[in-house]
Amino acid sequence: MDVNNPIVTPSVRKIGGRCLLNGVEVPFVSFDVDTNSYRGASTFNLTLAPSALPASMGMLNYWAVQTTIKVELSVMIITDSGTDEKKLIVGNIDNWQFDPARFEITADGRDFTALLIDAKSAGESFKNYTSSQIATMLAERHGLTPVVTATTGRFGEFYQIDSAHLTGEQTEWDLLTTLAGIENFTTYIDGNNLYFQPVPDPAKANNYVIRWQPPGALSYPQCNISDDLQFSRALTISKGVTVEVLSWNSKRKNKQFMASYPKYAKSVNPGSSTAKTQVYRIIRNGLSPESANALAQSVYKNIVQHEMKFSGSTAGDNLLTPQTLVRIEGTQSPFDQIYYCDSVRRSLNWDSGYTMSISGKNHSPALDVSS
Repeated sequence: MDVNNPIVTPSVRKIGGRCLLNGVEVPFVSFDVDTNSYRGASTFNLTLAPSALPASMGMLNYWAVQTTIKVELSVMIITDSGTDEKKLIVGNIDNWQFDPARFEITADGRDFTALLIDAKSAGESFKNYTSSQIATMLAERHGLTPVVTATTGRFGEFYQIDSAHLTGEQTEWDLLTTLAGIENFTTYIDGNNLYFQPVPDPAKANNYVIRWQPPGALSYPQCNISDDLQFSRALTISKGVTVEVLSWNSKRKNKQFMASYPKYAKSVNPGSSTAKTQVYRIIRNGLSPESANALAQSVYKNIVQHEMKFSGSTAGDNLLTPQTLVRIEGTQSPFDQIYYCDSVRRSLNWDSGYTMSISGKNHSPALDVSS
């Protein structure tokens, strides 16, 4: 289903913003929210005017004594059809600065993904729990609401596949994203909810449409995005690429195995024999060697032969998320295809209003990339 209408029609809208500090609504100057896909925390930057803050939020009696400041940032789009309000991020401030000459307080922080990123799980045993049980435990440990689909495989089975990823000095978020890869799940935090669910079928997933219309009846092109729309394609990847598929299958004598494609990766740098290849690792339980090899080859071809990226900016809306696929059409080029969203950066300020910049690529960001 398409979540937006790519045909732009003249309209008038009003934009409003909301900022809460520890549950108290306060005036603000501007904010930016960068919503990232999969492994990273979403981040925010916030600018406040101390003179506009409540008297109880003075520099000495509030900012100097707070140990945790929870921030909630929302945007409202008001049109003839009604009000669309979306909470863009909920998280804690990591750093704040006071600039007395400019009469400003600036702050930056991360969403509640940071709670798991900053928590170590080394030495903790989860062997008797399923992936979904672990996700629920970690969510509740940090006061988050688990939105979790039940799984059956136990951690002790997966532990045998990839001990390098499931042992050692790792964070709780590393553990959760690794388990998501094993289960072919996606995991992310939105507001106070932790999601751990199957990866949506791309054929059935929601699409955000960017439609380019070349000059024709009109002497200039049209698009529902600004003129900074850009595309790139990597004809060669300087380090070379290897795709590894790790799997565990209880029906096989050798329960754990790895398929690699190409089997003998070579550097594409002339005269270089020491260059490291870029490794894309996929952990998928229950495969046969044949299906693992087929998956490795398919992903390899997708990356090397069709490594395409796009970026651009447009007026802000509350529709696009990193979990939404972006479909580009109308360029009459190989770039007309589906892309996975890398990030969505939304900005709200007095000068430029509500704007949005996006970027994406044509293979899933869930792939584990190492070099």
